[in-house]
Amino acid sequence: MGAHCQQLNGQRYAQAICADATHYQHAAEAAADGAAIYLAGVLISEAGYANDAAKLQRYAKDFGMGVLMANHAVPSGGYAAAGRSAWWKPGGVLAAEVAGPGGALLVVGRQGNARIVALTGACCP
Repeated sequence: MGAHCQQLNGQRYAQAICADATHYQHAAEAAADGAAIYLAGVLISEAGYANDAAKLQRYAKDFGMGVLMANHAVPSGGYAAAGRSAWWKPGGVLAAEVAGPGGALLVVGRQGNARIVALTGACCP
């Protein structure tokens, strides 16, 4: 799978794309390499959201690392994305989830606190 950790401000993290995030082994390798945070940039539809979100929550629970899912929030290539970016704290507790598609940014602080910032203007409906 090839999960590799990087470090920023003293915290180790691993990045994942859609294909990585669906494989338990990728998250396991990230945790074994010392990741405290698993960052997944994904494109998930509403139909696939429950299944994929459950996997990411399981990674947070099983490996004791925070999991941040950044999901597309507007259509991409004709594919309707669900939005609903989310943050699970280590242990698997859902701490924040964007309500749906559209203009919002989920921001997670160094202490694991999260907030949702609404975006407006030309970039976002």
